[in-house]
Amino acid sequence: MNTEPLGARVARRLRDARIQAGMTVREAAAELAISHTLIVKYENGVVAPSFERLQSLAAIYRTSAAALLAERDEAIPLLAVLDQATEEEIAQFIQLMKHAHED
Repeated sequence: MNTEPLGARVARRLRDARIQAGMTVREAAAELAISHTLIVKYENGVVAPSFERLQSLAAIYRTSAAALLAERDEAIPLLAVLDQATEEEIAQFIQLMKHAHED
């Protein structure tokens, strides 16, 4: 189980996602028409973004809100794949996981 508090985890991932997207704080702020200081506050865990803002941040950083909120860092690549999968692919994945747990 992850002992890092959710707020700290989201703050860290927001900063990491922005950097991964190749954006500066000012560029991210301009994209969302908010102040750059608010982005800094999100990334420092001083202020928590609303879910709607979290989705907007995820979109400009080319990730998902689920990835930003994930319990474990190791789950993020799987969440990225599932986020792009079709309903049929997700259903197949679920079936595979069910069979794996039965063995």
